[in-house]
Amino acid sequence: MPAFDTATTNIGTGISNLTLSHTAGGADRLAIAVVAWRRNDTQDVSAFTYGGSGMTLVLTESGSGFVAVEMRYFIAPANSSQTVSVTLTNTATQIALAVATYTGVHQVTPIGTPVSASQAGVGSSLSDTVISAVEDLCVDGICVRRDSTGLTPDVPQTQRANAFSGSTEAHVNVGISDEVGAASVTMGWTWTTATHGDLVVVPLKPVGGVPSPIPATPLVGNLRW
Repeated sequence: MPAFDTATTNIGTGISNLTLSHTAGGADRLAIAVVAWRRNDTQDVSAFTYGGSGMTLVLTESGSGFVAVEMRYFIAPANSSQTVSVTLTNTATQIALAVATYTGVHQVTPIGTPVSASQAGVGSSLSDTVISAVEDLCVDGICVRRDSTGLTPDVPQTQRANAFSGSTEAHVNVGISDEVGAASVTMGWTWTTATHGDLVVVPLKPVGGVPSPIPATPLVGNLRW
C-alpha cells in the first residue's frame, strides 16, 4: 500500500505564480500537488511543474463558482529539494499550494479514476465517493473560501496539509488528506463558516499491484470558462 512521506505548503496574494521547495524521500515515489485559488477573474492553470518538468493533470473542479481546486501528480520526483511552480492565466487575489509525496506507488499507472464535488451554495461540508481497492491509498485535495481555523477532514482520514491564505472572505484554504482504500471510499471535509468549496479525490495504486487504467483523457469537473 502507498504510504505518506512528507508535505509542504505556501500561500500568496495578488499574484499569478506561486512556488515552493519540496524534498521527497523513500522508494517508488509520487508527488501530489493541489492548488486552490480565488477564481475572481475566471483564472485557470496555465503551467504546473515539479523540478522544471510538467505535472500530469488529475482533475480540476470549479463548480462552486467562487474558488477552484486543481490536483496534479508527478512520478518519481527526485529525492532532493525541488521547486514546484504553478502559474495561472490571470492574477488571483488569493492562492494556496500544497504538495504531498507518497512512497510505494505504482510507477507506470499511479492513480485510479478521480472524482470531484463542489459546494455551489453556502454550506459547511463537502464529500465524494471514489471507487478504490483495499491495497490503495485514497488522497483528496480541497479548496474552501475564507475558513481560517475550522477546516477538518472527516474521520478516518489523516490530514497531511492545511494552509490558509489570510483572514477575509476573499481568502482560501487548501487541504490534503488520505485514507486507506476499500471497494469504495467516501472522503470529505467540514468547516466552521458556511461558504463555498471544491474537492477532488483519487486512489493511489500500489507498486507491484494490478492497477486500474488511467482515464484516457484527464477529467475536468464543472470547469467554467
